[in-house]
Amino acid sequence: MIVATILIAGYYGFHNAGDDAVLHGIITSLRRYDPTVHCRVLSNQPRHTRALFRIPAYDRWNPWTIIRQLKKADMLVMGGGGLLQDVTSPRSILYYLGVVQMAKWLDKPVVFYAQGFGPVRRPLSKWLIRRTLNDIDLITVRDEGSRDDFLRTGVTRPPLLVTADPAMAIDTSLVDAEMGRAILERHRVPTSRVAVVSVREWPTAKVPYKRIFAEGLKRLIEKGWHVVFLPMQHPKDLRPSREIARCLGHGSTVIETPLTVFDILNVIKAADMVVGMRLHSLILAALLSVPAVAFSYDQKIERFSRRVGIPCAGSTQAADEETFIHTLLSCSEHLDEARAAMMPGTDEMRHLALETARRTIEILHRRLGE
Repeated sequence: MIVATILIAGYYGFHNAGDDAVLHGIITSLRRYDPTVHCRVLSNQPRHTRALFRIPAYDRWNPWTIIRQLKKADMLVMGGGGLLQDVTSPRSILYYLGVVQMAKWLDKPVVFYAQGFGPVRRPLSKWLIRRTLNDIDLITVRDEGSRDDFLRTGVTRPPLLVTADPAMAIDTSLVDAEMGRAILERHRVPTSRVAVVSVREWPTAKVPYKRIFAEGLKRLIEKGWHVVFLPMQHPKDLRPSREIARCLGHGSTVIETPLTVFDILNVIKAADMVVGMRLHSLILAALLSVPAVAFSYDQKIERFSRRVGIPCAGSTQAADEETFIHTLLSCSEHLDEARAAMMPGTDEMRHLALETARRTIEILHRRLGE
């Protein structure tokens, strides 16, 4: 029997729990359809990624290492998240498309796995995407908006399917609320009426969103809740978490120590509610049936929230205290209804997340059988 090797590339090894959740979902779902498959990953911190996921990991910045691992692999998976964006700089697109081009030169099948898209502003970026991705084997996207963006950019040749974020395929039977409560207890957090909050910096915000968060969370605390700030990207998310926590005083806790994605899953499972800016705080809440409220800084937040039935309390472009407070209190007072509203969308997205893995393994086996 042939044992296949898949090389996974993405935004890994940057202490971002969301991307670690994506990688965890990709690995477990691929193994569901081929238990013998060997997964390897390109990482910013190979040693950390290797220890966390117990798979071989290699330096994502060394071109000779990338070429060597592509030669050994049977397939390249460009895995999860919004890899194609040029808002901060065009380097991200150049890097990921460069890895794809190397794989094509080596005649390896390439799958873009549950991608978001954009924003992509530069004409050169769009031309490179169109030129490179029209020759790959499969693109799956995590929402309809991303599919439309790919099509508008001119990516029309590969099969292009709307599925779901890979983190939705994580096996929830392995998530332990008791371990989550133990982590909360170590941080002197009560283990009932816990609202986990995920915030991030957003310098181009048009509203004072940290003040809006503070006012809304004060109202939750007045109602007997304890607010726990859970940085999804450490240490980047510590600063906004601390700023808002200082406005709250008693009744809030910032988890200062870095947690693994497995710890974060356990903490969210132990929570009663999630208030999230980070996309994967919302995805993991939905996956674990924890009621949630979204606050958007990017179109991907609204796209996911609409799809799964999570209310959005505002955005960095348009928000007000009254709406934010009303949405928070409404969710906190109707937890069972909020949980029930998420279930149909969540169940569908779990199925779709696994569909990406099934099709990926199908392409791999077809290529190996040639």
